[in-house]
Formats: sequence, structure tokens, C-alpha cells
Amino acid sequence: AVESVKDLEVLPVLDKDVIRDNYEGFVAATHKGKNIKKATGGSSGVPFRFELDQESNERRQGVMWRGYGNLGAGLGVKSLYLWGANIAPVGAKSALKDKLYHAFYNRKILNSFEMTAYNLGTYVEQINAYKAEAIVSYVNPLVTLADYIIENDITIKSPKSILTGAEPLYEFQREKIERAFRAPVYNTYGCREFMLIGSECKEKNGLHTNIDHLVVELLGDQNKVISEAGVSGDVVVTDLHNYGFPLIRYRNGDRATISSATTCQCGSPFPLLQSIDGRKLDVIKTPD
Repeated sequence: AVESVKDLEVLPVLDKDVIRDNYEGFVAATHKGKNIKKATGGSSGVPFRFELDQESNERRQGVMWRGYGNLGAGLGVKSLYLWGANIAPVGAKSALKDKLYHAFYNRKILNSFEMTAYNLGTYVEQINAYKAEAIVSYVNPLVTLADYIIENDITIKSPKSILTGAEPLYEFQREKIERAFRAPVYNTYGCREFMLIGSECKEKNGLHTNIDHLVVELLGDQNKVISEAGVSGDVVVTDLHNYGFPLIRYRNGDRATISSATTCQCGSPFPLLQSIDGRKLDVIKTPD
């Protein structure tokens, strides 16, 4: 019987290939034909397909808005998303449906995949015209815009906060974005399979993991659980609420490091990750 988080360690680790090869076996018999079907973007290779039940979908939305809300980008806040993947619901295929959906959430979407060296000025103009209270963005497109703003000495309409995600945020990037936009930058961490896994608070002391929704483990060699601070390991996640397609000890392909801080001045009881270190396939191991 599994009675504590520690007991999960006796269970095998799930990899994407295992789920692909046994897909139908992961769909709960009580939820067949009722689940919401999703897929990852395939940044680590072949897109990964999975499902989740309606309650799990609602819970992860709530967890996301809680994290974003703590950083000034909560539900209803006028926000600008510099994003790539479509964040409209499945079925919203027309431009009108997309526009109405995002208008309901009081947000504007700029497609970062269409950004080039020749149209950066257009993005700046749209940001200034929209006057968002919060900006939510992939890291590298925002850094590219920050470089353009600084090099051309452009005055930008500053939001109250900027949230980054989808890629690791390094301190030199944070400093550059804050200099260009004159606004605090907060890092978030998630993946398509679970949405928001963790996010910084205003102390910027690491990323608080949402342990009321997920179990997050870091594994080292031979799948041994890492408890030592400052050591990087594979991210393994257990979804506590997706009964339609249980993902238990699922290795998502990311690497992260445990924080040495056991408490945070913000008062949150959620434990901290020191950093998100990138995709496992992007890591180059050196002799040291």
C-alpha cells in the first residue's frame, strides 16, 4: 500500500516510450471516451500523447491561476502573452473563436514563432499600444526583444510584472529583460503533461513546487532519489488527481536542482527547486 510519498519510490519510473507502447492500458476503464486528449509539442523528439479527466483539467487550471495570481498575472488581469503554442481550447479553430476566448480572459496573444529580425519593431509597437499589466512569455523571444529595445533606446510601456516559462531563465537574461522593460521578472516551470509545476514568489528564492497537486522527485543514477541540495537530477512527476490517465512517477525529460533553502520569507510551505537546468537531451556531461 502507498501511504506516504516515500512509498512511491518502490514503483518503477515511467518513460514516454513505455506509455506509447501501452497507451490503451493507461486509460482508466471508467473514463474511456470521456477524457480530454492532449499532446506535447515534441521538443524532445516525437510528440507525446496523453489524456486527462475533466476534474484534473479544472484543478490544474486553478493551480496555474493561483501561481500566476501571486505574481500579478492572475485571472482577469490585462495580460499580453508572447507565446508559441496555441493556448486556446481544442475546437477553437477559427480566428473569431480564438479572439473571443482570449478577450474573455482579458489577454492579447502575440505569436513568438512569427518573430524575425525584421519585425521586432512591430512587436514593440503592439506591446506599447496594448499597455498590459502583466506579460507572460517564452524566455528567448523576450530576451531578443529586450536586446532590440536596449540597442535602439526605446521607451517601453512597463507592465507591473513579467512571467517567463517554457525555457530555463538564467540570471543574465533576467537582468537584461528587467533593464529593458523596467519591471520585475519571475520564473515559472511547467510542462504540457501537468501545466504549472512550480513558480517563483516575489522573493525570487527558487521555484515553489505545487505539492498539493503533484509529487515532484529528482532522480540521479540508477533512478535513486536525490535529497541533497545543489545536485541536479531528472524531474519525475506524479499527478495526484488525473484518474482518467494516471501518470505516476513520470519522467518528463527535464533536469532540475533542489534548493538548499528550507523556508522562504514569503511564508509559503511549498518546497523550493533552486533551478530548472534544461532538457535532459540538451545536457552535455563533462569530466567534472
